[in-house]
Amino acid sequence: MMFVKFFPGNMDWNQRSFFQSLRYFVEKFLEIFPSFWNYAVFQVEKNPITVGNIILGLSLIILGYIFIRLVVRYFEMRVLARLDIEVSQRYTIKVFLFYFLLIVLFLFTLHLIQVPLTVFTVIGGAVALGLGFGARNIMNNFISGIVIVLEHPVRVGDLICINDLICIVEHVGFRATAVRTLDNTHVIIPNSSIMEQNILNWTLSDRVVRREISVGVVYGSPATRVRELLLKVAEGHDKVLTYNKNQKPLVIFSDFGDNALQFKLFVWIAVEKPLDLNQVASDIRYRIDELFRQEGIVIAFPQRDLHIKEPISIRMISENK
Repeated sequence: MMFVKFFPGNMDWNQRSFFQSLRYFVEKFLEIFPSFWNYAVFQVEKNPITVGNIILGLSLIILGYIFIRLVVRYFEMRVLARLDIEVSQRYTIKVFLFYFLLIVLFLFTLHLIQVPLTVFTVIGGAVALGLGFGARNIMNNFISGIVIVLEHPVRVGDLICINDLICIVEHVGFRATAVRTLDNTHVIIPNSSIMEQNILNWTLSDRVVRREISVGVVYGSPATRVRELLLKVAEGHDKVLTYNKNQKPLVIFSDFGDNALQFKLFVWIAVEKPLDLNQVASDIRYRIDELFRQEGIVIAFPQRDLHIKEPISIRMISENK
């Protein structure tokens, strides 16, 4: 009678068999599920950790991780973006907020699934022993990453030179730092490498850097006129700074060279992107070559004089002979 009430009368035998099998499996699953959910996998200080605790904890960590990323992103766009602080400081606040919320989520999950925190005394000892033998580099990079985030020897957006590689810092993690080169390729540098070697940071204090352009003219060229033309070229470039008396273009008559009068032009530029370092110097060299040609000033090139101590006999031989 139960099945007659449950299944419509117009169903054929195959349909009834399918629903009967499905109902059977559902009933069996509902019978087994409570025992499976409450099955104790292990115990921590006489507190049983069941399958349900593990599934609940993992689900909460996954969903909480996604939620924390959304919260941190919203906080960065809505709050940090409106504060008058540097990009590197905003990045530091964002990183610490993310990891703080992640630790809170982890502790809350442990409390929810009834795992006492004292268990980490034993786990911490085992982890410390493992780190001492096999994870020294990881810990070194991790500690170096914390120092980089706190001290800011390199910051997100800085233009640096490491191992003759000019690049921009894009991400500072707790294990490695990601940089983007002039070729738009990315290089991952371990944090310990940044702390253990000399790094040229072009924009640590500000984004104003000095560039040097050397030029040599032939002997007999008017040195004063050369200086005037070099200053004219520098002051005519839109990216060369001229408003600060300590950062105005400067021309130095550096030396009487073997083949030329040596001059050095120093200019200050505000770097917006890595290519500016070479682009401004290239523009200035193009303009120097153009003005020197107009003024009849010859850019020197290496010359060698050959001195012959003894006479050399020279004979003319006709082609027919």
